[in-house]
Amino acid sequence: MVGANSSAPLFAIAGDGPLQDELAARVAAERLPVVLLGRRGDVADLLGAADVCVLPSRWEGSPFTAQEALRAGTPLVSTRAGGIPELVGEGADLVPVGDADALADALERVLTDPAHAAALVEAGLRQAEQWPDEAGAGRRVVAVYRELLGPPAAAPR
Repeated sequence: MVGANSSAPLFAIAGDGPLQDELAARVAAERLPVVLLGRRGDVADLLGAADVCVLPSRWEGSPFTAQEALRAGTPLVSTRAGGIPELVGEGADLVPVGDADALADALERVLTDPAHAAALVEAGLRQAEQWPDEAGAGRRVVAVYRELLGPPAAAPR
């Protein structure tokens, strides 16, 4: 819960999925401060405008949202799902999967403690600098293939 003297945050949810209609009905019925944005192509702009990015995943294969948030300089609050902890390091507030109270507490801290939010941004940007760019990722893939397959065989004569 945000402090008594401040307004409630507005939650904007980008994306869609099989529960979109159910979520829209709940938002309307409970008059929640939530805007469902649907599928978007301007994620970088949305993250740039956000005070915090929340990633409440139960499972993550490739957490692109986490990468985009850290690269955008947006504080990240996330669950410890999949490879997120290794990806973000100290660049996010991480909570156990399924622990809504811990997620809410971490979110409140980022929204009410500007120094903490700024520290997350700084740590996130440092973490993102360590990730390879597209060319670097390609080199890593080639190196793994070479390691697994061994040196190329000589062409038959």
